[in-house]
Amino acid sequence: MAVQHRKLQSKEAANRMKQYWTERLDALAEMLAPGGNGKS
Repeated sequence: MAVQHRKLQSKEAANRMKQYWTERLDALAEMLAPGGNGKS
């Protein structure tokens, strides 16, 4: 998977996006794991 975006306005914005994508990719990994129910 690749994620592409424009340059962020600030370090704080970059940290928010990093946190957002960490959470979303963790949720995706949970859904795809054996026995994952697809609901979070």
